[in-house]
Parts: sequence; structure tokens; C-alpha cells
Amino acid sequence: MISIKDSFSFVSQPLILENFYSLVLTSTGYTKRTLLGSPDVRFPLTRLSAYRTDWVTGHGAGSVRLESTQHTVPARMWREAQGKDGDWYVSTFNSAHPVILYLHGNAGTRGGDHRVQLYKVLSSLGYHVVTFDYRGWGDSDGSPSERGMTSDALFIYDWLKQRMEKSLPLYIWGHSLGTGVATNLVRRLCDRGSPPDALILESPFTNIREEAKSHPFSMVYRYLPGFDWFFLDAISANNIRFASDENINHISCPVLILHAEDDSVVPFHLGKKLYNLASQSKSLSGHKVQFVAFLPSLAYKHKFIYRSPELPNILSDFLGTTRPVAA
Repeated sequence: MISIKDSFSFVSQPLILENFYSLVLTSTGYTKRTLLGSPDVRFPLTRLSAYRTDWVTGHGAGSVRLESTQHTVPARMWREAQGKDGDWYVSTFNSAHPVILYLHGNAGTRGGDHRVQLYKVLSSLGYHVVTFDYRGWGDSDGSPSERGMTSDALFIYDWLKQRMEKSLPLYIWGHSLGTGVATNLVRRLCDRGSPPDALILESPFTNIREEAKSHPFSMVYRYLPGFDWFFLDAISANNIRFASDENINHISCPVLILHAEDDSVVPFHLGKKLYNLASQSKSLSGHKVQFVAFLPSLAYKHKFIYRSPELPNILSDFLGTTRPVAA
């Protein structure tokens, strides 16, 4: 019986990661930390004008130091933020600006270029953006597991709620694998009677088994005898599920799904299938559920939706907010 960590690194990664080099390395036994390292943790972040990274210790599924918790303030605060300490950053949660908790995908760290570009877009629209690397990612301690990743997200969410102005909205945004973490998190929040103000899923899948079977890297293997047993059953046997299709029936908050039709990492049909399930969910009855597709001609693929000039209006229309004026 392989461990959760080994199955995540050896089975899940080759099918979900976004480059063939990772596939080769994982097959030789490299771990998540060895594979991803942390070279992109800080350098791309220098493209942001005002952010702060702090150490936060969580106690979800075992104590772990989430060294990489990062807060980017709204663009209009960038000039004032220069040289400020952590207390100042925390104090800004009492401003009138809503907060987005961003849960990133599988490859890389919170400092990946496409993620930084999204933070800049959201910051320019007047949002605080808080993100972090899960245990075993980037410069955070620990080993990756679905339970641990979800516990980390819950810990940061609660940490934020304790420091935010109570009337401020807190939205959860997940991308790719982060959508599985996001639906796990929101299900737990809804189960305890404290749903977030909205859930935004960018390039989501239904569950990890369907994503693994649909991923381009599985194309070479999926028709071989034993594919389901060797790959897919091993994922399930080690409690790696990320079952957004099940979670959606236990979520009770507005849900926005964004998906590019030319996404080759998480196929468009999986995002559409999740939307169809959400639109029929009894728990979402009375809540806004919206699906926005982006045409192949736009070439947004798996991680470039942030480039859409329509994104500000999509968000303001969905969240019911007036688009802030950038500083």
C-alpha cells in the first residue's frame, strides 16, 4: 500500500502537472518539494508594488508552518504600503475593500507568473488578495495531502475572519487543483453554518479521478490494460478525491465558474459538467450560479483568463459590487 504522499507525488502529479519534465522526474521518485522547489516564490513577486509575506503556523491536520502566507493590498494602498510592517498590513483589513482568499493549482508556488498577474488584476480592482503555499509546496513545511491542504485553507480562512471587519465580504477563489481544495473548504464552512460570501472556480474539474483520466498526459496510458487499476484506483485507495461534484451538493453560497474552451490541462467539458451539477444542486437553490466560457480564439488556455478585459465586469456583475476606481 503506497502512502498518501507517495501516491500524490507519483500518481497524481504525472497526470495533473502541466509539463512533461515533471512527469519524468516523478516517475524516478522525486518528491513534491524536490520537483517544485521554490525558485519562483519570491522573484516574480517583485512585480507587485505592495505585498507582504509572513510566517503563519496552522494546526489543522497537524502543526505546520505556512511560511508563505502573502497579502497583497488594493492598488490604491500601494504607495502608502511602502516600508510598512505586518501590523499595518493586518490593519488594512478594516478598510472598505473586500478580501479574496486565493487557492493556487498544482504546479509551482504562489509566486508563479500567471498567479502574480492575477493578483495585480484583482488588486487594481480594489481587492485584498491573500494567498499561501500549501504544506509541501514552496517554502511551507510538511508533506502534501488532500486533508492537509484543506486544513491549511481552513486555517487561513479563519485567520482572516478573525482580523477582518465583520461587514467585509470574503470570497474564495480556486484555480485548477485549487478548485478541489476550494470546494472542500467551502463544504466544511457550509456544514458549520458559516459559508463564504462567494466561491469562484477557475478551470475546475469534477473530481480528481475524472481529471486524471481526461488529462493529456494520460492519453499514452489510458487504453492500456490495467490503467484504471494502476493509476485511478491507486488515487482513490489513498483518499485523494477532490470531489467537487459531490461537494457542490453541500455548498450554499454564490458560485462563479470560469473556463477557457481551449484548456488542455483541465478539459472544458469537466468545468461545464460541474456547472450543470451546480445548477441542479438543491443546496444552491436561491443562490446565483454562473458559468462563463472563453472562446478558443482568445487563447487563454489553462491559466491566462486574467488577461480577459471582460474579467472586471464579470466579477462586478457577479459579486454585485461597483468596480473600484484604480489608484
